[in-house]
Amino acid sequence: MKEQVIIRPLLVTVFGLIVWAAHFAVIYGFNALACELGLDRQSAFGLTTVPLTISIVTTVALIVLAIFALSVWKSGSRLEGQQGQTPYFLNRVTITVVAISALAIIFDTIPVYLVGACA
Repeated sequence: MKEQVIIRPLLVTVFGLIVWAAHFAVIYGFNALACELGLDRQSAFGLTTVPLTISIVTTVALIVLAIFALSVWKSGSRLEGQQGQTPYFLNRVTITVVAISALAIIFDTIPVYLVGACA
Protein backbone atom coordinates (compact mmCIF):
# COMPACT_ATOMS: atom_id res chain seq x y z
CA MET A 1 0.00 0.00 0.00
CA LYS A 2 2.83 2.38 0.83
CA GLU A 3 4.36 1.82 -2.63
CA GLN A 4 1.23 3.25 -4.25
CA VAL A 5 1.49 6.35 -2.09
CA ILE A 6 5.03 6.97 -3.36
CA ILE A 7 4.71 5.81 -6.98
CA ARG A 8 1.65 7.84 -8.00
CA PRO A 9 3.10 11.29 -7.21
CA LEU A 10 6.36 10.24 -8.85
CA LEU A 11 4.59 9.18 -12.05
CA VAL A 12 2.57 12.39 -12.08
CA THR A 13 5.73 14.45 -11.61
CA VAL A 14 7.64 12.76 -14.45
CA PHE A 15 4.69 12.50 -16.86
CA GLY A 16 6.06 15.36 -18.96
CA LEU A 17 9.38 13.54 -19.32
CA ILE A 18 7.56 10.38 -20.36
CA VAL A 19 5.68 12.29 -23.07
CA TRP A 20 8.93 13.90 -24.23
CA ALA A 21 10.73 10.53 -24.39
CA ALA A 22 7.85 8.96 -26.31
CA HIS A 23 7.79 11.91 -28.74
CA PHE A 24 11.54 11.69 -29.23
CA ALA A 25 11.40 7.95 -29.95
CA VAL A 26 8.44 8.29 -32.33
CA ILE A 27 9.79 11.16 -34.43
CA TYR A 28 13.30 9.79 -34.82
CA GLY A 29 12.05 6.25 -35.32
CA PHE A 30 9.58 7.46 -37.95
CA ASN A 31 12.28 9.50 -39.68
CA ALA A 32 14.56 6.44 -39.90
CA LEU A 33 11.72 4.26 -41.14
CA ALA A 34 10.65 6.86 -43.70
CA CYS A 35 14.19 7.05 -45.05
CA GLU A 36 14.40 3.28 -45.30
CA LEU A 37 11.05 2.98 -47.09
CA GLY A 38 11.53 6.02 -49.33
CA LEU A 39 8.67 8.00 -47.83
CA ASP A 40 10.78 11.15 -47.73
CA ARG A 41 9.99 11.86 -51.39
CA GLN A 42 6.19 11.74 -51.02
CA SER A 43 4.22 14.87 -50.22
CA ALA A 44 0.83 15.97 -48.98
CA PHE A 45 -0.58 19.45 -48.37
CA GLY A 46 2.58 21.05 -49.75
CA LEU A 47 4.87 19.30 -47.25
CA THR A 48 6.78 16.10 -47.60
CA THR A 49 5.46 13.21 -45.55
CA VAL A 50 8.14 13.30 -42.87
CA PRO A 51 7.73 16.96 -41.72
CA LEU A 52 3.95 16.69 -41.97
CA THR A 53 3.77 13.55 -39.84
CA ILE A 54 6.26 14.85 -37.31
CA SER A 55 4.33 18.13 -37.07
CA ILE A 56 1.15 16.21 -36.32
CA VAL A 57 2.89 14.07 -33.67
CA THR A 58 4.42 17.19 -32.11
CA THR A 59 1.07 18.96 -32.01
CA VAL A 60 -0.55 15.97 -30.31
CA ALA A 61 2.26 15.75 -27.74
CA LEU A 62 2.02 19.46 -26.94
CA ILE A 63 -1.77 19.26 -26.58
CA VAL A 64 -1.42 16.31 -24.19
CA LEU A 65 1.09 18.29 -22.12
CA ALA A 66 -1.12 21.38 -22.12
CA ILE A 67 -4.17 19.44 -20.93
CA PHE A 68 -2.11 17.71 -18.26
CA ALA A 69 -0.55 20.99 -17.07
CA LEU A 70 -3.97 22.60 -16.88
CA SER A 71 -5.34 19.76 -14.75
CA VAL A 72 -2.30 19.92 -12.46
CA TRP A 73 -2.65 23.70 -12.18
CA LYS A 74 -6.32 23.39 -11.23
CA SER A 75 -5.58 20.74 -8.63
CA GLY A 76 -2.84 22.98 -7.23
CA SER A 77 -5.29 25.78 -6.55
CA ARG A 78 -7.18 23.39 -4.25
CA LEU A 79 -3.95 22.61 -2.35
CA GLU A 80 -3.02 26.16 -1.37
CA GLY A 81 -4.76 26.27 1.99
CA GLN A 82 -3.91 22.73 3.10
CA GLN A 83 -1.59 21.66 5.86
CA GLY A 84 1.96 20.90 4.69
CA GLN A 85 3.70 22.17 1.62
CA THR A 86 4.75 18.86 0.00
CA PRO A 87 1.69 18.46 -2.29
CA TYR A 88 1.86 22.13 -3.33
CA PHE A 89 5.60 21.86 -3.99
CA LEU A 90 5.18 18.69 -6.05
CA ASN A 91 2.42 20.41 -7.99
CA ARG A 92 4.73 23.29 -8.94
CA VAL A 93 7.60 20.92 -9.76
CA THR A 94 5.28 18.95 -12.04
CA ILE A 95 4.25 22.10 -13.90
CA THR A 96 7.91 23.07 -14.29
CA VAL A 97 8.82 19.62 -15.62
CA VAL A 98 5.93 19.82 -18.10
CA ALA A 99 7.13 23.23 -19.30
CA ILE A 100 10.69 21.99 -19.76
CA SER A 101 9.38 18.90 -21.56
CA ALA A 102 7.34 21.09 -23.92
CA LEU A 103 10.47 23.10 -24.74
CA ALA A 104 12.41 19.88 -25.33
CA ILE A 105 9.69 18.67 -27.70
CA ILE A 106 9.85 21.93 -29.64
CA PHE A 107 13.65 21.76 -29.84
CA ASP A 108 13.45 18.11 -30.98
CA THR A 109 11.18 19.17 -33.83
CA ILE A 110 13.22 22.13 -35.14
CA PRO A 111 15.74 20.01 -37.12
CA VAL A 112 12.88 18.56 -39.14
CA TYR A 113 12.44 21.93 -40.84
CA LEU A 114 16.13 22.83 -41.09
CA VAL A 115 17.60 19.57 -42.42
CA GLY A 116 16.27 17.17 -45.02
CA ALA A 117 14.65 14.00 -43.75
CA CYS A 118 17.40 11.68 -44.93
CA ALA A 119 20.35 14.07 -44.93
